[in-house]
Amino acid sequence: MYQAVLTLIESEQGLPLIAVEGETVVGLLLVLVYHDHLTDEWIAGELAWWVDPDRRGIGLRMLRLAETWARQQGAQRLQVMAPSPEVERLYERLGYRPLERTYDRRL
Repeated sequence: MYQAVLTLIESEQGLPLIAVEGETVVGLLLVLVYHDHLTDEWIAGELAWWVDPDRRGIGLRMLRLAETWARQQGAQRLQVMAPSPEVERLYERLGYRPLERTYDRRL
């Protein structure tokens, strides 16, 4: 993960947001802007997102910063993942719409 953050810091197409309180990291959001060859649009996509459960309000501020940055990069859309029904409901209240679902099976 450390190398991924360094790569995003050095890239004009990446945004690493790191929330720190004192000397403690309490949030991380990694976003990448890329060209979608199927739609011919520039898309901003979440690569990783973690927020300390006791600091959830920071996550919404990070999302708003990512939206602003993505617009400035020319992205027409921002895609984020919803790990739970509660997060899905939050995104829908913010104007996001489901695109597809991912399924996972331990092998």
